[in-house]
Amino acid sequence: MESSKLNIRNQEIAHLHQAIDPASDGVLLIDQEGVVIYVNEVFREDYGLSPEAFIGRDAIEVIESEIAPLFQNPEGFITKIEAMYRKGRDAGGLEWAMRGEKIRWIAYSSEIVRHGPLKGSRIDLFRNLSRTKEAEAALHISRQLNDALTATHGLPGCRTTPNLAIVSADEPFQRLFGVRTGSSTIADLISPSIVGDLGQRLATLTPSMPETRIQEERGEWRVYGLFDDEGILSDLEWSWQAPGGRSIETGVQHPTQNEESLILREDKNGMIVSFDGTYQHMTGIVPEELQGTAILSIVSPAEREAVSRARQAITSGQFLSVECACHLSLSVSGGEALPFVVQISPVKDREECPDGFLWITRPTGDRIGTRSGNTPSLTAANSVRGEIRCLKALLQLLQDEETSEKVLLSGAATTICSGVPWIQGVSIQVEEGFTVSAGLEEGEKAVFLLGRGTPAGEMVFHITRDAGEPAARADVLKAIAEGVSGYLSRNSANKAAKSQEQSYLTVFETTGTVSFMLEHSLRVVMANREFHRFFNLKPEEIQKGIEWTALVPEEERSRIRKYHELRRADPGSAPSTYECRVIAGDGMSRDVVVSVSLIPGTERSVISLLDITAKKETEFELRESEQRYRLIAENATDIIFTLGPDLTFTYVSPSFERLIGRPAAGVINHPITEFLSPQSSSVFSDAVQGILAPISPDESAASQVLEVEAIRADGEGVWMEVQINALKEENGSEVGLMGVMREISERKNAEEREIRYVSELSFLSSAAMSFVELPPEEEIYRFISEHLCEILDETLVFVADYDEVDDALSLRAISGVDEDEHPRLYSLSRSIKGMRLALPEEVKVELKGGMLIPLSEGTVSSTLGSPAWSLARAFVGGGQVQYAAIGIARGETLFGCVVLVQKNEIQIEKISTIETFAHLSSVVLQRRQLETELESERSHLKHILSSSPVVIYASEVPPNGENGMGPITFVTENITALLGYEPQEVIYDSSFWTGRIHPSDRQRILEEEVSTLPDEGRLTLEYRIRHKDGKYRWLHSEVKLLRDEDGNPSEVIGSAIDISERKRIEEALRVMD
Repeated sequence: MESSKLNIRNQEIAHLHQAIDPASDGVLLIDQEGVVIYVNEVFREDYGLSPEAFIGRDAIEVIESEIAPLFQNPEGFITKIEAMYRKGRDAGGLEWAMRGEKIRWIAYSSEIVRHGPLKGSRIDLFRNLSRTKEAEAALHISRQLNDALTATHGLPGCRTTPNLAIVSADEPFQRLFGVRTGSSTIADLISPSIVGDLGQRLATLTPSMPETRIQEERGEWRVYGLFDDEGILSDLEWSWQAPGGRSIETGVQHPTQNEESLILREDKNGMIVSFDGTYQHMTGIVPEELQGTAILSIVSPAEREAVSRARQAITSGQFLSVECACHLSLSVSGGEALPFVVQISPVKDREECPDGFLWITRPTGDRIGTRSGNTPSLTAANSVRGEIRCLKALLQLLQDEETSEKVLLSGAATTICSGVPWIQGVSIQVEEGFTVSAGLEEGEKAVFLLGRGTPAGEMVFHITRDAGEPAARADVLKAIAEGVSGYLSRNSANKAAKSQEQSYLTVFETTGTVSFMLEHSLRVVMANREFHRFFNLKPEEIQKGIEWTALVPEEERSRIRKYHELRRADPGSAPSTYECRVIAGDGMSRDVVVSVSLIPGTERSVISLLDITAKKETEFELRESEQRYRLIAENATDIIFTLGPDLTFTYVSPSFERLIGRPAAGVINHPITEFLSPQSSSVFSDAVQGILAPISPDESAASQVLEVEAIRADGEGVWMEVQINALKEENGSEVGLMGVMREISERKNAEEREIRYVSELSFLSSAAMSFVELPPEEEIYRFISEHLCEILDETLVFVADYDEVDDALSLRAISGVDEDEHPRLYSLSRSIKGMRLALPEEVKVELKGGMLIPLSEGTVSSTLGSPAWSLARAFVGGGQVQYAAIGIARGETLFGCVVLVQKNEIQIEKISTIETFAHLSSVVLQRRQLETELESERSHLKHILSSSPVVIYASEVPPNGENGMGPITFVTENITALLGYEPQEVIYDSSFWTGRIHPSDRQRILEEEVSTLPDEGRLTLEYRIRHKDGKYRWLHSEVKLLRDEDGNPSEVIGSAIDISERKRIEEALRVMD
C-alpha cells in the first residue's frame, strides 16, 4: 500500500514538472514535516540557485538562506512566509521586487494540498511577472509622455470617464476653470445649449475615429476617446482652445497656430538643456548658443530673486505652477531685456522624482520677430500640435491587441509619416524577423533601439534637415519609439500570458480531476475534459458563458459567492478547500471536495473538484487505517526503516531525525552505511550478506540483531541495536531489508562503566591483597609508585614520605622511567632517592585532604628541587604536560604524598581510582606505623614481664557441666623460670592442670574451689604443682572470669607466683611452735 502511494505521489510530481515548468514557474514541494522534497529547474535557470541544495532541508531554512536574499526586502518576505507557515494558511497574489540592476517582479503563492497522494504537502509557486510589469510600465510611460507633451505646450486639458466625471486635469485646466478632480464633471463647464447634444456627439467616437470637436462661443473643445482591448470606451481626453488663443482667466494672449512661444527646459542644476523648435524662427539664433547656459543669466538681475522664490514655492509643493512677468535678455536684442509672460511648471522623471522646470514664455511686445530674409515654413505651435495629435493617434492604435503585430506596426509607420510633417519616412525592424516601413528613405537618419531590457528590434526615422531645434525633435522621436517599444513589450507579455494559460490548460488535462478556471465574475473561462464529462457540457456551452454557481444547488450558492469575494479581499480569510454538493450532468447531486487557488497577478482562480460520493462510506475506515499505520511508524520511539538491495533507504520513520539528527526525507536513497562508523559499516554489511546470500541455498534467511555505532549529524557517535529481516514479495523473492533500530547508548555506557568499574576494582583488590601481607615500609612506597604507573600511561610518579618532626618530604620511590629506553634517566631516578623535598605550607594543607590537586609548574619546580625537576623536564621532553599531587593522609595525619608528571590529561574516571588507591595506601602506612609502635610496646612489655616473677596466663572456660580449668591459650615466657616449661609446651595442653597439680590439692582446687568461679567471678588459689624437674612448687594464683556483651563467660585470666619459700618458712615456724 505504501509503495503504491509513493508511485502515485511521484506521478503527481511528474505532472507538476511537466505542466508548470514551461510557464517558467519556480516550484517548491514541501512535505508534511516542512521538508523540501521537490524543486524544479527554474530556480537554477532564472535565479542561479542549485535545486539539489534544497532537497531534504527545512523549507523555512531554505527560504531564509537561499531565496529571501534575492528580494529587495528579504526581512519583510521572511516575516510574511513564517507567519503563513506557522498558521497553516494559504497565500496568493503577493508581489515582491528582486534585487539587481534591472528590477524583476515575482508573484508568490503558497497552497496546502487538501486531497490526493500529496495531501498535507505544501506547494510554493514563484511566478515571474517581469514581462507583465514591463508592459504596465510601458503603458504608464506612454501616458506620461502624452500628459507631459500636453502640459509642456500649455494646452489646458483633462481626462474624464465615459459618464463625464473628471478624473485628472493639468494645472492650466485647473487654474482656468477653478476645478479639482473627483468633484466636478465636464458638463458643468460646457455651455447648457450644447450639453443636451453632448451624448450624441460622443456616441460617434469609435476606435478608428476617436476624435471630435465641440464649438462654443467662448472657444472650442477637442475630445479624444480612449478604448480598451474590446473596443469599449474607457476614458475621454478633453482640451480647451479659446478664440484667438486668449485665456478666459487672464485675457493674456496665448500662442495659437499663427503666433510664436518660447519653451525652455531647465535641468536640476538650473542649466538650459533643451528648447522647442520655434526658437530659431523667433530669434534668428541657432539653438546651441544657449545650450548649457544658466537660465537665471538671461533673467533681468532685478527679477532673479523673485523667479528663485517662485521655483522654491513649486518645489515645496505650495503651488503646482507659477505665472509671472519678467524681462529676458536674448542675443537677438543685442543684450536688451525684453518683457515676457513666463509660466514655470515642475518636470518629473519616470520615477516621479523632480527633474527641473519647464519655462513657457510669451512675448508681450513686438520687438521679437523672425530673422530678416527668413520666412519659416511652419510655426512651432502648428508643428507641436501635429506631433501631439500624431502621438495620441499612435498610442490609440497601439492599444489594439486583436490585429497582428506586423499589420499594426505597418499602420503605425503610416500614421507617423502622415502625422508629423518633418518625418519623411519610418522603418520598423522587429527581432521576430520582419520589417515594415512607410514614406521615403530621404533626409537625416535617426535610429532608436526598441524594447525594454530585452532587445525587440530597431526603429529608423528619416527626417527633413530643417525640422526645427534638434533637442525638441529628439524628444518627439524618442516618445514615438517609446510608444512602439511599450507596444512590443506589452505584446510579448500578452504572448507569455497566453503561454501560461496553455500551461494551466496542460495542468488541467493532466491532473485527472475536474478542473476549471474562473473570472472575478464567477464565469467559467476554461475547463478540462473531465469537467465536460462530469457536467455533460460541451466546449461551445462554456464559451457562451456559464457561471460556477449555476452548477451547484441553490442552498450552496450564497456560501460559494461569500468565499469567492473573501478570497479576493484577503486570500487567507476564505478556505482554499471545502466540501459542497454539485449537480452532475446526469442531474444527480454529488458530494465533492472543492480546491481553489488564486492565479498570482490576476483576478482569476483555478478550481478542482474531487468526487467523493462513492468514497464517503469507506473514508472513515481508510482514515482510521492510515492513522493506525501513521501512529505505528511516525510515533514509534524506535526507527523503522526499509532498505533496497544496495542498502539505500527506501523508507525511514520520522524518529530518525530525533535520534540521528537528520531529516527522514533527506536520507532517502542514501546508503545506511553512510550514517555508521567504519567498523560498524563492515559489521552491518557482513550481517546483510548472511541474510541475503546464506551459505546454504536451503538455509532460510534469519533475522539478525546487531550492535552498531551510528554517527549523528553533529559528528557524535550513538550506539544502536539493529534487528534486520529480509523483505520479501508475495512470491517469496527478496527485494531488500526491513529493520528496527533503537538507541542503546545508556546500556553501552553502563556496560563500559561496569567494565571500567571491574577493572578499577580488580586493581584496588590486587593492591589491597598485596597490602595484606604488610610489606616493609620501603616496599610500600615502591608498590605505590609502580601500581600508579599501571593505570596512568606516560606518567612519571614521585612518592615521598613525610617527616612530621622535620616538616619535610623525603623521596622514597620513582616509577615511570623505562631502564632499557632511557637508561640515563633511569640512573638519575635511582640516584635521587632519599633526597629531601620542600613542602610549601599551602600545599601541605591541601595534601591532607586526600584529593587529587593540580599544581602549577612553579610549585612543582620548587617542591621537587633541582635534580628531580631536571628528571621531570627530561621525561616530558618539551611537550605538553600536566602536574598533579595527592596526599597520603588520614585525618590530620600526613604520611606522604604522590607527585604526578603526565604527558596528557588525566582521565576523569581515573581520578577516583587514584584517590581510592591513595586512601588505601594511607591505611597501610598507618597500619605499618601502628604495627611498629605496637611491636615496640610488645618488646617493652615482654621485657617487663620477663623480668617479673609473676606469670600471666589465659585459658578457655571449661565446657558446660565440666569442672576444672580449660586449656591455656596464652602464657608469658617467664613460665620457664617458674616451672621449667617453654610456653609452647603448655599452650593448648588440655591435661596441663590435671596432670601437674599435686594429687592432694587436685580435688580441692579443680572440683571445689574453681567450680565456684562462675558465681564468684574472682578466686585466690594456693596449690602445689610439679616442676619439669619433677619437684613440686607452691603457687599463689589470682583467677578472674571475663564475660562477653551478652554476659556469657568468655575467658579466664590469671597470674601465678612461686610461694614455695614462704610455705617453707611458714612450716618451719609451725614446727618451732
